[in-house]
Amino acid sequence: VTERRAGRGKACWVTTFAEEKFYERYLEAELRAAGVVPILEAPTNEWVEVVERRDRKGGRLVFLLHYSGEPQQVPVPEGFRDLWNDERMERVASLPPHGVRVLKPESAVRG
Repeated sequence: VTERRAGRGKACWVTTFAEEKFYERYLEAELRAAGVVPILEAPTNEWVEVVERRDRKGGRLVFLLHYSGEPQQVPVPEGFRDLWNDERMERVASLPPHGVRVLKPESAVRG
């Protein structure tokens, strides 16, 4: 692994054919060091994309976009409401095949 710093950034060059676990751990450490945090504390899932959007006032929406033909479960923190399906989330968001959820913190939905 070769690293080069430039300003506040850093470029990393990894020249090996390591197992996938190496890359997962390496990237997790690099992201953590850069202050990047997960949108949801959920396991990585190749079939569900998690995207966050914020407005200028800090309002937050979390999109769960499901790309497979099989149902999926995504752990979510309590206190989210699915605006797309008008449901309160209770620790798990169930996604039907090719389903979508648009989550918003319930405190923001009420207020």
